[in-house]
Amino acid sequence: MCALNWKGLRKKANQPIVLQLKHFFPLIFPEITWRSAGMIGGYNPSSIGGGHEYGLAADIYVRVTEDNEKKVGDGLFDMFMWHAAELGVEKVIWNTMTWESKANIPGVPRKFLGGDPHNDHVHVRFTREMSQRTPPSLIFRLYALHNEIF
Repeated sequence: MCALNWKGLRKKANQPIVLQLKHFFPLIFPEITWRSAGMIGGYNPSSIGGGHEYGLAADIYVRVTEDNEKKVGDGLFDMFMWHAAELGVEKVIWNTMTWESKANIPGVPRKFLGGDPHNDHVHVRFTREMSQRTPPSLIFRLYALHNEIF
Protein backbone atom coordinates (compact mmCIF):
# COMPACT_ATOMS: atom_id res chain seq x y z
CA MET A 1 0.00 0.00 0.00
CA CYS A 2 1.13 3.54 -0.76
CA ALA A 3 2.30 5.12 2.51
CA LEU A 4 1.67 8.68 1.34
CA ASN A 5 -0.49 11.53 2.45
CA TRP A 6 -1.87 14.47 0.53
CA LYS A 7 0.76 16.98 1.72
CA GLY A 8 2.16 18.71 -1.37
CA LEU A 9 -0.22 16.92 -3.76
CA ARG A 10 -3.32 18.15 -5.54
CA LYS A 11 -6.15 16.66 -3.51
CA LYS A 12 -8.47 14.10 -5.04
CA ALA A 13 -7.24 14.73 -8.57
CA ASN A 14 -4.68 13.65 -11.14
CA GLN A 15 -1.25 15.10 -10.50
CA PRO A 16 0.30 17.36 -13.22
CA ILE A 17 2.44 14.66 -14.88
CA VAL A 18 -0.58 12.36 -15.19
CA LEU A 19 -2.59 15.23 -16.70
CA GLN A 20 0.27 15.82 -19.15
CA LEU A 21 0.25 12.14 -20.15
CA LYS A 22 -3.56 12.11 -20.49
CA HIS A 23 -3.40 15.18 -22.74
CA PHE A 24 -0.50 14.28 -25.02
CA PHE A 25 -0.77 10.49 -25.45
CA PRO A 26 -3.93 10.62 -27.62
CA LEU A 27 -2.44 13.42 -29.72
CA ILE A 28 0.84 11.57 -30.29
CA PHE A 29 -0.77 8.14 -30.79
CA PRO A 30 -3.96 8.77 -32.83
CA GLU A 31 -3.70 5.16 -34.10
CA ILE A 32 -4.73 3.90 -30.66
CA THR A 33 -8.50 4.29 -30.58
CA TRP A 34 -9.58 1.60 -28.13
CA ARG A 35 -11.37 3.15 -25.14
CA SER A 36 -11.09 6.52 -26.84
CA ALA A 37 -13.30 8.18 -24.22
CA GLY A 38 -10.97 7.10 -21.44
CA MET A 39 -7.69 6.08 -23.03
CA ILE A 40 -5.75 6.86 -19.89
CA GLY A 41 -7.03 6.26 -16.40
CA GLY A 42 -5.60 8.19 -13.49
CA TYR A 43 -7.01 9.31 -10.14
CA ASN A 44 -9.27 6.65 -8.63
CA PRO A 45 -9.99 6.83 -4.88
CA SER A 46 -11.17 3.22 -4.76
CA SER A 47 -7.95 1.81 -6.24
CA ILE A 48 -5.75 1.51 -3.16
CA GLY A 49 -2.04 0.73 -3.28
CA GLY A 50 -1.01 1.44 -6.87
CA GLY A 51 -0.82 5.21 -6.71
CA HIS A 52 -4.21 5.89 -8.34
CA GLU A 53 -5.67 6.94 -4.99
CA TYR A 54 -3.28 9.92 -5.01
CA GLY A 55 -3.35 10.63 -8.75
CA LEU A 56 0.28 9.47 -9.03
CA ALA A 57 -0.46 6.61 -11.45
CA ALA A 58 -1.81 6.30 -14.96
CA ASP A 59 -3.21 3.35 -16.88
CA ILE A 60 -2.55 3.59 -20.61
CA TYR A 61 -5.03 1.36 -22.38
CA VAL A 62 -3.38 -0.74 -25.07
CA ARG A 63 -4.02 -4.45 -25.69
CA VAL A 64 -1.61 -7.34 -26.05
CA THR A 65 -3.96 -8.91 -28.62
CA GLU A 66 -3.55 -6.05 -31.14
CA ASP A 67 -0.13 -6.00 -32.83
CA ASN A 68 0.38 -2.22 -32.96
CA GLU A 69 -1.00 -1.74 -29.46
CA LYS A 70 1.30 -4.46 -28.10
CA LYS A 71 4.26 -2.70 -29.74
CA VAL A 72 3.20 0.53 -28.04
CA GLY A 73 2.77 -1.24 -24.69
CA ASP A 74 6.18 -2.93 -24.99
CA GLY A 75 7.72 0.40 -25.97
CA LEU A 76 6.09 2.23 -23.07
CA PHE A 77 7.30 -0.40 -20.61
CA ASP A 78 10.86 -0.04 -21.91
CA MET A 79 10.67 3.75 -22.09
CA PHE A 80 9.42 4.11 -18.52
CA MET A 81 11.98 1.61 -17.26
CA TRP A 82 15.05 2.95 -19.11
CA HIS A 83 14.19 6.62 -18.50
CA ALA A 84 12.80 6.20 -15.00
CA ALA A 85 15.18 8.66 -13.33
CA GLU A 86 14.51 11.31 -15.98
CA LEU A 87 10.72 10.84 -15.88
CA GLY A 88 10.36 10.07 -12.18
CA VAL A 89 8.93 6.57 -12.62
CA GLU A 90 8.62 4.39 -9.53
CA LYS A 91 6.88 1.39 -11.04
CA VAL A 92 5.59 0.08 -14.35
CA ILE A 93 3.48 -3.04 -15.01
CA TRP A 94 2.61 -4.47 -18.42
CA ASN A 95 1.74 -7.87 -19.85
CA THR A 96 2.61 -9.94 -16.76
CA MET A 97 5.90 -8.06 -16.21
CA THR A 98 6.80 -5.42 -13.64
CA TRP A 99 9.72 -3.13 -12.93
CA GLU A 100 10.24 -0.79 -10.01
CA SER A 101 12.79 1.47 -8.43
CA LYS A 102 13.35 1.37 -4.69
CA ALA A 103 15.00 4.41 -3.11
CA ASN A 104 16.24 5.48 -6.55
CA ILE A 105 17.97 2.13 -7.12
CA PRO A 106 16.59 0.66 -10.34
CA GLY A 107 15.48 -2.91 -10.29
CA VAL A 108 15.22 -5.43 -13.08
CA PRO A 109 12.08 -6.54 -14.90
CA ARG A 110 10.42 -9.52 -13.27
CA LYS A 111 7.23 -11.53 -13.47
CA PHE A 112 4.23 -9.66 -12.03
CA LEU A 113 2.47 -11.86 -9.48
CA GLY A 114 -0.62 -9.70 -8.92
CA GLY A 115 -4.12 -10.77 -9.86
CA ASP A 116 -4.47 -8.54 -12.94
CA PRO A 117 -1.92 -9.49 -15.64
CA HIS A 118 -2.11 -5.95 -17.10
CA ASN A 119 -2.50 -7.22 -20.65
CA ASP A 120 -4.97 -4.48 -21.56
CA HIS A 121 -3.10 -1.51 -20.10
CA VAL A 122 0.31 -0.25 -19.02
CA HIS A 123 0.33 0.90 -15.41
CA VAL A 124 2.88 3.57 -14.51
CA ARG A 125 3.35 5.19 -11.11
CA PHE A 126 5.38 8.37 -10.78
CA THR A 127 7.31 9.60 -7.76
CA ARG A 128 5.67 12.17 -5.57
CA GLU A 129 8.26 14.80 -6.54
CA MET A 130 8.07 14.25 -10.30
CA SER A 131 4.29 14.00 -10.22
CA GLN A 132 4.20 17.75 -9.66
CA ARG A 133 6.13 18.47 -12.87
CA THR A 134 5.35 18.35 -16.57
CA PRO A 135 8.71 17.40 -18.09
CA PRO A 136 9.12 18.20 -21.80
CA SER A 137 11.21 15.01 -22.03
CA LEU A 138 8.04 12.93 -21.50
CA ILE A 139 6.54 14.40 -24.67
CA PHE A 140 9.85 13.97 -26.52
CA ARG A 141 10.08 10.30 -25.45
CA LEU A 142 6.48 9.63 -26.53
CA TYR A 143 7.10 11.17 -29.98
CA ALA A 144 10.31 9.15 -30.35
CA LEU A 145 8.43 5.96 -29.46
CA HIS A 146 5.67 6.76 -31.94
CA ASN A 147 8.19 7.40 -34.70
CA GLU A 148 9.94 4.13 -33.92
CA ILE A 149 6.70 2.10 -34.16
CA PHE A 150 4.67 3.85 -36.87
